[in-house]
Amino acid sequence: MNRIVVITSAVLLLTPGLAKAAEDSMIVRLGDLNVASEAGAQSALRRIRLAADRFCGGHGDRSMRVQMAVGACRGEMVDKAVAQLDDPTVTALHRGETAIRLARR
Repeated sequence: MNRIVVITSAVLLLTPGLAKAAEDSMIVRLGDLNVASEAGAQSALRRIRLAADRFCGGHGDRSMRVQMAVGACRGEMVDKAVAQLDDPTVTALHRGETAIRLARR
């Protein structure tokens, strides 16, 4: 299955003394993964998070304001990508849901 998640978002570019909106896209390729399996879903979520990290930037800037904006951007982009992928296993992992397994006697 050839799956590509493309998220387009208005991004706030934070540079010293200048803030402007820009339209940009985050692309995550997942076609080689079986997202129905837990291992595939974990890999997909990892790729989505890494793509959001690269997309939102902010590396090296220690300003609290910038770091808060970058964190919000990352969270928003991961949320959007998971929603667009619309896979129950990936969604459950993203929400922190885990299956509860009970031992038999």
